[in-house]
Amino acid sequence: MLDRKAADAVNCDMAVCSLSIRQSVTGLPVVGGSAARSLAVLPLLGALSGQPAHAARPSHAPQPLFIFSECAALLDDDPEQTSDYIASHRVAGREWAAKRCEALAQVNMGDPAAAAAILDDLARSGSAAVDTDSDASRAAAATDAARAWLAAGRPSRAEASAAFGLGLAPTSTPLRLVRDRALLRLGRSEEVLSDVSSIPSDAANLPDTRLLRATAERMLGRLRAAHVDIDAAAAASPDDPSILLERGVIRQRLGDGLGARQDWERVVELAPDTHEGDSANQDLTLLASDPDTALGPASSASTTASPAPVGFAVRTTTPPSTAVSRSPAGPALRRDADNMSLKPAP
Repeated sequence: MLDRKAADAVNCDMAVCSLSIRQSVTGLPVVGGSAARSLAVLPLLGALSGQPAHAARPSHAPQPLFIFSECAALLDDDPEQTSDYIASHRVAGREWAAKRCEALAQVNMGDPAAAAAILDDLARSGSAAVDTDSDASRAAAATDAARAWLAAGRPSRAEASAAFGLGLAPTSTPLRLVRDRALLRLGRSEEVLSDVSSIPSDAANLPDTRLLRATAERMLGRLRAAHVDIDAAAAASPDDPSILLERGVIRQRLGDGLGARQDWERVVELAPDTHEGDSANQDLTLLASDPDTALGPASSASTTASPAPVGFAVRTTTPPSTAVSRSPAGPALRRDADNMSLKPAP
């Protein structure tokens, strides 16, 4: 039970009581109003409960931990959300991974050159990061950097990034594929054929390896072999716009105007707002304006539909080139850029 003074103090706050009781209990001067009564009673109630008398403080839940896979999942649909994700998660100790995700989003938002420089630096300085120094992580960043350099139209830089990554992970198939794409862009088709022939053509890699072979063979004028390889790539991935675009080029070079038109029309149907779609539209326009020239047999003209990095593509401002009018001296960007969703290298 409360002692007499405590009981009187509580009652003083709830009802009228004598001034003498109030003063004897609280030790405060006698003043009027409810404020004085509250000031008197709060410390006493705190003492009676055994708890310190202070105002309630709001509790703040700790930020969730930054997880790279969660951040990367935002890259497909809305890369701008990655900034919000990073800001709302704890990145201490994971700064390297957060920078990588931010750079990948930057590629998808249309600035591949700036992002490539960041990714390249992450790959080369990964050992200084507090959250990772594994060769696998650095090699993945090098793969991303090479892909971004390709998307930015910088094949020499792409080849350098891929070569650095292969020094960390010599057997990496993604790195070999992106390096071979860079070599195609540099006109080094024989090197591509030599390397791609030793890449395992399993179900996951077959469309890309056969597309690379077909492109290299076409650039070297080996159109029959290119046709065999591009048909194999199309059988493995029948709705890949890049494969259909390349097959249309090869068919055109072999004089199959109808087949070329069908492939390019299918590209426009599948990917109307992409680099591939723009290139196919230009090829169709040239085909319609001058079919005799466009559909003639193989000549000195050559086209270079370089395939893009596996699981990676970005929006860029690189203008598409017309397939039937490019020369071997000027490899054109095809599948390396535009309108697919960037996914980080594994």
